[in-house]
Amino acid sequence: MTWLLAILACAEPKPADPREVVCPPGAAKVEEVTRVWCEVEDEHTGRATKHGPFVELDGDGNIEVRRTYADGKLDGLETRYYPRGHVAVQGSYAAGEREGVWEWRQKDGAPRLRGAYEAGKPVGVWQGWHENDQLEFTGTIDATAKRRRNPSDHEPNGFDPGAWARWSDAGTLHMVGAQGAKGKVGLWSEWDEDGPPRSVAFFVDNEEEGPAFKFWKSGGLQSAGSYRAGKKHGHWQEWSADGELKADETYVMGELGDGVHRQWGRDGVLSQVQTCADGRCKSETFHADGTVQEVGELIGQRRTGVWKQFCKDGSLEESQQFVDGRAEGPGEKWTCSRRPSRTTGEKRPSRTVPPKK
Repeated sequence: MTWLLAILACAEPKPADPREVVCPPGAAKVEEVTRVWCEVEDEHTGRATKHGPFVELDGDGNIEVRRTYADGKLDGLETRYYPRGHVAVQGSYAAGEREGVWEWRQKDGAPRLRGAYEAGKPVGVWQGWHENDQLEFTGTIDATAKRRRNPSDHEPNGFDPGAWARWSDAGTLHMVGAQGAKGKVGLWSEWDEDGPPRSVAFFVDNEEEGPAFKFWKSGGLQSAGSYRAGKKHGHWQEWSADGELKADETYVMGELGDGVHRQWGRDGVLSQVQTCADGRCKSETFHADGTVQEVGELIGQRRTGVWKQFCKDGSLEESQQFVDGRAEGPGEKWTCSRRPSRTTGEKRPSRTVPPKK
């Protein structure tokens, strides 16, 4: 019998019927089809103000919300229910502001979100859970920082100012980092759902700043370099999934800097070389057999001057003039031989190429 009493003591009380609302002294009970509340009338203005219990029903007559008012402001416990009577949300107000611990539950009673408020602001440790009861995130909110509100969710969701950690629904660590008023700050580390690291980077006001690394699912390094104000800056390298070097470049605020920049294809063969100085780059790309495929000049990322494409036998395939990244005037195009050429690369005019729009 003792164990039965203990279970009954821990069981959630069934929400009372709206007709059981008891108004405080001086307050009158008001009933509508889906709402019941208490109110007092100001003796000077005659204006009615909610004061005491308030109950709202859903379309089937089940209690949806139960809360309490004091002189027109929310004050005391508020409870929201699922249609079958289980608690969905529960927490308290003081003088119209959320105060103390608030908890959101799933339909089976398992926790979905839990944390505390002070004077309406979320503070301290907050935790959220996946639908399968695995911990989704935990963090400590910086109550002094301005909140980044998610318009679809009034409650904290791991994007408020503070330090946060996130897990997948399988229980593997997904992310560790901190949020500021403008977004990500400090060191951020992310992992794939099956465990391997995905990226490591530093942030200032939601922009990458400093060293940054990305990894393949195998754990191998995918890229390494640095950012300044969210743009690539300094030496950068990229690798293929099997560890072959793909790119070796130097950037200045997102643009290729002075020097020689190289990229390699999947088979490890050099695919592109850009030689840059004073904002201009000579670009060369190569066929898989190492012969030159295309040659031209770039200012920033825009083509300028004459660009030429070559067949594998070294003969000219296409020639086109560019101005500020756009084709200027008609180009010329020749047909490549379908078999290895033993000639000196004689060209056969075919047709002109209209300028690109």
